[in-house]
Amino acid sequence: MAAAQSRWDRFFLTQPAATVRKRIFKGLFYLFFGFAVLGLPIPIIILFFEPSGERETVPDMLSYSLIGFGFYFAIALLFRRAAR
Repeated sequence: MAAAQSRWDRFFLTQPAATVRKRIFKGLFYLFFGFAVLGLPIPIIILFFEPSGERETVPDMLSYSLIGFGFYFAIALLFRRAAR
């Protein structure tokens, strides 16, 4: 009998995939999840390095960042569902 997995283990699909198809979907899940998470600090980096005259407003930048996060996170969740 296999040991019970935590919620984090189940979310991040830590058990080995049974088929090649599931391995591919698991890899795509990690890829798009990485895009979503790494894209979150981009507005903060832009605020520090872009000249103030060319900058968009902070609420606009944050809303674009959250929309991008939501888009890539939704795609990641679709691949996660296919990999289960």
